[in-house]
Amino acid sequence: MKLNIFILSLFLVVVCHVRSQSVDSLFLSDPRKVADTIFGQLNPAVFEGSLLNRAMNPSEVAAEQLSGNYNQIHDILSWGSMYDDIALAYKDTNDIKTIPEIGNDILDFFRDADSESDDLLRQPFGLILQDVSYIDSSKINSNNFDAIDQQYVPKVEESTLYDKVVLKSASILEFYPDNGYIEGKLVYDDRFISTSENIEINRISISINGGAFQVFNENNSEIDYVRRDSVIAKSVIVYNINDNVQTDTIDFYLTTNTGNSEEDFQRFSGKWDDDFTWEGNHMKFKYGIKYGCKNEKKIRRPIIILPPYRPLIQLVSLNKYYTQFNFKSLLLKLSEMGYDVIFIKEKNGNNAISDAGKDLAHFIDKINHEKESNFPDEHYETILMGFSAGGQHARYALMKMEKDHMLTGRKHHHTRLFIPFDSPHWGANVPMFTQSVYHNHSHTFFGFFTWNALTDPGSSDMLMNHIVGSNVNSSSNGEVLDITQAPTVERINLVNEFQNSFIHGYTHTNDLRRSFPTFTRNIAISTGRNDQDYEDEYSLTPGLMLFKQQFVVPGLLTLEHKHRRLFASKSGITTSVFFKHDINEPNLLFPIVDKINYRTTGNSTYEWDMAQGGHKNVFYDDIPTSPVFLLRKYGSFFLGTKHYEEKINFLPLVSALGINPKIWENNNLFYNVKDKGLMLNQFNSTTPSDLFGYPHLDHPNNHFDITPFEAVYADPQTYDHIKLQKSVDDSQNENIVLDDIFLVHLRNFIIDEVESDVVCLQNQIVGQNHAQWLDPFKYKAWYDARLELHIGNKVTPKTDPGDYIIKESGEIRVTAEQVIRIKSGFHAQEGSSFHALIGGDGCYRSRGKSNIGGDDTDDNNQSFSFNDQDLKHTSSREEVTMTAYPNPNNGNFTVKLKSPNLGGHLYVYNTTGRLLFEKKVTQSEETLTTSLEKGVYLLRWVNGKEQKTTKIVVQ
Repeated sequence: MKLNIFILSLFLVVVCHVRSQSVDSLFLSDPRKVADTIFGQLNPAVFEGSLLNRAMNPSEVAAEQLSGNYNQIHDILSWGSMYDDIALAYKDTNDIKTIPEIGNDILDFFRDADSESDDLLRQPFGLILQDVSYIDSSKINSNNFDAIDQQYVPKVEESTLYDKVVLKSASILEFYPDNGYIEGKLVYDDRFISTSENIEINRISISINGGAFQVFNENNSEIDYVRRDSVIAKSVIVYNINDNVQTDTIDFYLTTNTGNSEEDFQRFSGKWDDDFTWEGNHMKFKYGIKYGCKNEKKIRRPIIILPPYRPLIQLVSLNKYYTQFNFKSLLLKLSEMGYDVIFIKEKNGNNAISDAGKDLAHFIDKINHEKESNFPDEHYETILMGFSAGGQHARYALMKMEKDHMLTGRKHHHTRLFIPFDSPHWGANVPMFTQSVYHNHSHTFFGFFTWNALTDPGSSDMLMNHIVGSNVNSSSNGEVLDITQAPTVERINLVNEFQNSFIHGYTHTNDLRRSFPTFTRNIAISTGRNDQDYEDEYSLTPGLMLFKQQFVVPGLLTLEHKHRRLFASKSGITTSVFFKHDINEPNLLFPIVDKINYRTTGNSTYEWDMAQGGHKNVFYDDIPTSPVFLLRKYGSFFLGTKHYEEKINFLPLVSALGINPKIWENNNLFYNVKDKGLMLNQFNSTTPSDLFGYPHLDHPNNHFDITPFEAVYADPQTYDHIKLQKSVDDSQNENIVLDDIFLVHLRNFIIDEVESDVVCLQNQIVGQNHAQWLDPFKYKAWYDARLELHIGNKVTPKTDPGDYIIKESGEIRVTAEQVIRIKSGFHAQEGSSFHALIGGDGCYRSRGKSNIGGDDTDDNNQSFSFNDQDLKHTSSREEVTMTAYPNPNNGNFTVKLKSPNLGGHLYVYNTTGRLLFEKKVTQSEETLTTSLEKGVYLLRWVNGKEQKTTKIVVQ
């Protein structure tokens, strides 16, 4: 309370002073220029080249060392923040590496480390020993200085104004500690040893967790360590300073915030059966393989999976990828089904989409050649799946391979299924207010790396609107930047390439499929809400203030008044996107104002942070690259106000599902995929699904004008983009874990699209999916069903109705364990080959027989009802059943339980996991009278280890 009163008092003093100030303010447009102006009359020879006051707002660790406290344990945050201070403290930039210079050295290190053929973690060691001068704030007064033309002019002997301090920091330069490695190597690299001219290092020794000290230099340049949580290392530095020998011990964290427990070590150990390295023309692929059941450790039925975008400074192990994307054992189950799961780690993971796609095309050729060599009498097609940017790499590769095959006779990609997962088909988004913060802080240590990632080839290709491609006009004093949103030239070229460069004889040119692969079945997945936009769900409105800071703190130049704002974007009008107004009062001689206002104008839609879909929480989390961290770090450590943490959109649903821009561009990017009929998954059904659907069921004639995909999945939960194990709607109640339920649905959707228990083939012309001028050419494909296989004109709601035709150049083999039904609409033309076999390999236990219903002899009157039992929550035993009726209801309903052990409680939750109703169970039928509003709810019965979950609908 006393602190708050003190800060408030300072605030009033500064506000009153600013209002009465007669001296013109100095407006900050560039920190170095301001420092050169303020201290321009001081003699660099006297303060020996570096003056800490030039940094204006020193970091917390530098401020503590200035006061004599050297007890900190250092990490990348303290090291990078201190380097910011010192880089600005030097008058001559030739005396120390600038932020871009040290930043590019670090990027080069990680680029080289990531290009190694092995999958080892190498992290550089950073050391700062800098003897710098400073002016005590008590000496900055009218007795010692005049303020003339916004400059300090000494009135006393200048040498009496300065004191000296040695700033010290040692750290591992690790930006992403949660990288999945269980061991690492600390690497000595003299590019990251920063000393002042009067300091010469004699010896560096490192001790990890109390172990023996090891000499650390260019001759002994790597020290192994185990990556446990909060591992502390000691660095002992022996050095000469002004010809005097000094020894210092600096503690630093090796692995902060990794969360590496013994359980995590098991999670990150030995996930792949094999790993290999392949080098293309533009990048290297390090890939892990989980071989399929009974495939003799040879590639037979490949599923190639592409990773998301990854900046240079983010090193990720193959085992981390396995842990991240094996949600609900997806990868393991695919392997158990007989599929060879091949996950690629791209090096470098931020390359241009065209470069990555071209290399991927050659890699697909390689994998197809291996499967043909390993099993020459088998013809299983490949499956391609890509997460986020990986989906764009896969899209490019498939389209290029189709075009090359049709025109030059290149090998066919022999791929039957393309699954982009949260992939930005119409463009990804980093909200413009976020890009503005990155732009404004690109001269700082952490801002440099974020800006570099924002402007690298991968980001330039993916972002729908980019500050680099936008028209940015600065006012005369630099206070205002007007931004007219637009994509980069690279993005424009990529879109043109998708639209125009891959056209061939069978390209769909009259609908949205024009820029997607033609010879594959294409389905799309998006995490995030599919039925509400942020304005409805989170009360996010155009121009809403997202973040604010307003306070006064003591600083190196005495008082600093902070006033920061971030706003949700508006569009079509001039609006404030990012506003920062800092006033620094150097002992009340004159104010120094750091003020900038970004104004954005756009087209007829709101900026993409207004749309529904998954989010990427780096826009708010307290990591070095988030805009909120940058605002807090560079000026204060005050938290400020966050209006809707973890609710900033990154990848809108409309982009991931390829929804026609003409439909949503004038509707705030909100498109209710359920209400619009894209979420039906049964014939003759009017009840939309909460999870997935087949657009043609409600749009038989125009569905490809709405979305290019034959099936869409849109999770009703809001998940962090690509981090499937983390749901922001995850319940805190121990009796219900919503992400478990919904991730099971998502896993089963993918498995069912890869290979259903009942496989249904229709609306396909085999032999028309290749270059007709190639003679002889046979397109060969095998299809397996674990239970039944149906083939004909209208046997599944998953595909448009249509005949299944095998032309003379087609060779097809189908296998099912129980039944193969060939129905009307099946045609095998003369010269073609078709084999149907009953049998199975015994690799996979069925999830339960799907029921397609109907009369086998009457194709026109079939009733399709897919009741995959594995879509239900299966934590309870089979003998336990629970039924709620009526359902739908008005909030009053009866629950009928069948269990050998009655008792426990009934719980009702909303879809965010909030407990709304609870009742103790005393009999087999319980009546619940609730006041639930209209909507979908989860009903759960829990009795010890027994539990059962079902869905209820209140109308």
